[in-house]
Formats: sequence, structure tokens, C-alpha cells
Amino acid sequence: MFETNLRSEVWSAHIGKALGLDPEPIEREVRAALADSRTRMSTGGRTAGP
Repeated sequence: MFETNLRSEVWSAHIGKALGLDPEPIEREVRAALADSRTRMSTGGRTAGP
């Protein structure tokens, strides 16, 4: 599993660089998605809201 994740990360970085993408906004989106996922896991899938 770790090797697969690492391989995907390296490929993604190279593809993004080749396409001229700025990694900062992508990284912010990834961090937000991870935070949301962690919140959902810790609350058993329940989220705050209406």
C-alpha cells in the first residue's frame, strides 16, 4: 500500500510539473479534503449542519 501511494504521489508531481500546474492550490484542496475525511471518520459520518 505504501509503495503504491508513494508511486502515485511521485507520478502526480511529475505530471503536474509537466503541465505547468501550480501545486499550492492543489495542496490546499487536498488538505481540506483530508481534514473533512478525518472529521467524518471521527464523528461516524455525521457532520454539523442543518
